[in-house]
Amino acid sequence: MRMELFYFQAVEGILDGLPSMSNDPELVIRHRDIHLRVLKALQDPRAYGVPWTNKQVTRCVSWH
Repeated sequence: MRMELFYFQAVEGILDGLPSMSNDPELVIRHRDIHLRVLKALQDPRAYGVPWTNKQVTRCVSWH
């Protein structure tokens, strides 16, 4: 899987949430938090770093 697609899916997951399961607020919060953790992990300098990650997230948000 290309890394750009991975970022896009993580950002899209945050923006879309879980509309079909919105009856359970705890599930929605967990869903959001896991996507944020993935993005934070990719910001690590040993992975891709903050500038590149922020650029990819901005690109994904503008596409969405």
